[in-house]
Amino acid sequence: MESVINIQNKLDKLNIIRYNTVICAKIEEINVKFLEGLKILIDEGNDINDGYYEKIDELSNLARNNLNIHSKEDYDKAVACIELADILITRGIKDVDEEILSSGFFNLKHNLNDLNIFS
Repeated sequence: MESVINIQNKLDKLNIIRYNTVICAKIEEINVKFLEGLKILIDEGNDINDGYYEKIDELSNLARNNLNIHSKEDYDKAVACIELADILITRGIKDVDEEILSSGFFNLKHNLNDLNIFS
């Protein structure tokens, strides 16, 4: 029979895996939403800088290859950053406003970098 400490250690490890998986998925959802927003801007006749697509790829690659959340606290902070980005991106889409849309995306990357959750 395993000790309570061993069970807790396994639980902690599984939670770390879950935190990283969930945050990675949420980042990809934001990338999709941002890309959909760019499509709306293009459909409305706006010219979009091709550099956005590179930045989406960069954030996706960071999330998939370098995400390294070690605690529930880091997870909660990352979720808050993602929720803020979602609000701004949603507003940018609603208002068909490139500045608001892009600020949501770029602030997300900046805020996640500030959390030091990428290795």
